Amino acid sequence: MNEPLQQELSGPSAEKDSPPPPPQGPKKWHAWVGAGGLAAVVFAVYLMTLHPGLASGDSAELQYCCPLLGICHPPGYQIEVTVGYLFCHLPLGGQLAWRINLMMAVSGTLGALALYGTIRRITGQISAGLVGAGTLAFSSMYWAHATLAEVYVFYGMFLLAALYALQRFIETNKALWLYLGVACLGVAVGDRASELFILPAFLFLGWAYRKKVHLSWRRIATAAVIFVLPFMFSVTSYLIHQDPSRLACRDDAIREQVLHGEAAFPKTAAARLAAAVRYCLGLTWIDNATQPHIHLKADATQYALQLSGLNLVENYNFHAHLWNLLEGHAGVGVGLPGLVLALVATVRQRRRWGWILLGWGFFVGNSAFYLWHHCPDSLTFTVPGLMGLSLLAGLGTANGWRPSRRRLVYVATCFIAPVFLLMTNFPLVSRSTIEEYRLVRWSDAMAAMPIPPNAVIIGVYGPAMCYRYLYYIQAGRPDIKVMAGSEKDIPVLMDYSVKHSEYVFLLSRIPTPTATQQVGPSP
Repeated sequence: MNEPLQQELSGPSAEKDSPPPPPQGPKKWHAWVGAGGLAAVVFAVYLMTLHPGLASGDSAELQYCCPLLGICHPPGYQIEVTVGYLFCHLPLGGQLAWRINLMMAVSGTLGALALYGTIRRITGQISAGLVGAGTLAFSSMYWAHATLAEVYVFYGMFLLAALYALQRFIETNKALWLYLGVACLGVAVGDRASELFILPAFLFLGWAYRKKVHLSWRRIATAAVIFVLPFMFSVTSYLIHQDPSRLACRDDAIREQVLHGEAAFPKTAAARLAAAVRYCLGLTWIDNATQPHIHLKADATQYALQLSGLNLVENYNFHAHLWNLLEGHAGVGVGLPGLVLALVATVRQRRRWGWILLGWGFFVGNSAFYLWHHCPDSLTFTVPGLMGLSLLAGLGTANGWRPSRRRLVYVATCFIAPVFLLMTNFPLVSRSTIEEYRLVRWSDAMAAMPIPPNAVIIGVYGPAMCYRYLYYIQAGRPDIKVMAGSEKDIPVLMDYSVKHSEYVFLLSRIPTPTATQQVGPSP
């Protein structure tokens, strides 16, 4: 057996407690080849299944907010919007909506690479990194959100980058890696407060390696300041961009004025700052978590079935809309092979108990949020839990056996986990379908429609976000107002608009070629 292959297969001794030193010589090139192959496969699969353009709901909101530096629904996602704004100005071609979708594919690929690097450095084995990263990359929710404008994979990329940086800090004890890891963690938590539920997992890791790194009070204080900087950026960006005179905020400001009057706008600087902090923490949507949990047991059972893949025994209509399938628990999270590897890691990798606790801490903390939050799309919040299980799956692939046929068989068997997910989830996750292309063509036709000047379009949230992109971004029609509200708000908004505009159009719930009807002109 040649030397590079023997080095890759042998890995570190099982008796070693600390992570192996960075690979050198041929092994380093071997690791880079593994990373390049992983990136090429994952990114190619994401491109094959990428959504071709404008979507709906939260995705459409992000697609129109990024070019305008707008503010999304709470917590606002100001860091992602800022990065999306920069992404819109890259010479990539295609519509801006497609570019934001592409940004998610890039984020998902980079996140998988970060997990690969983390596992490879923990174990010293390339195969372990490939299995763990592949399990995450092809899990249903992570993959679905890497093919469409969304927030989960983007901020997940920073969580995974934090893992990699902290592993490098444990290896080298260099403060720069500590600060980089804390900065990435601050981005993920600062713009998505729901990730606070997984912070205890990082405390477990710190406790496990407290004797291997130097954590002076100066380092801790500096890390604490760096951690809060991303949240400060989000609040500052919110205060700057929350301007009713800007196109990105104009129509929402009109809606708040109509529905709530002057009470919707804080008068003093302190009140505006308090409102910004509350908004960026997502506290304005806290009522979503107070709904009756009458289906808690059923939701937990369905999540367990989806996570393991045992839900595949049920019959699904594969022609239904993607989100109906995923929210109906049709996709596979990590599958039984991935869960088995996670359990193997828990038993065989006890000397790396800090990383074992971190992996399970991700899953348990995220599951607690999933069950507590309890809103219709809660399953989409499970991406951090999938990261934890995928980390464990990678650790479960590693072992200290000598190079042998038994070792080769075990490693080959472990690759069943990502391959199973790739083959199973592909028909469920792919956004590059005839139906999606048909909707994009219809969207282009809608943007070209001769809507009268200064018209008002009114509808519920999902369709309204689509029309904002169509007329704000694609058609370049800032004179048209698109008012979004709940069903109970629509009559009030319609009365106001009929009095102040010559033409008013009312949207149906689902954007289709017959989704509008004219209510005006007003008398």
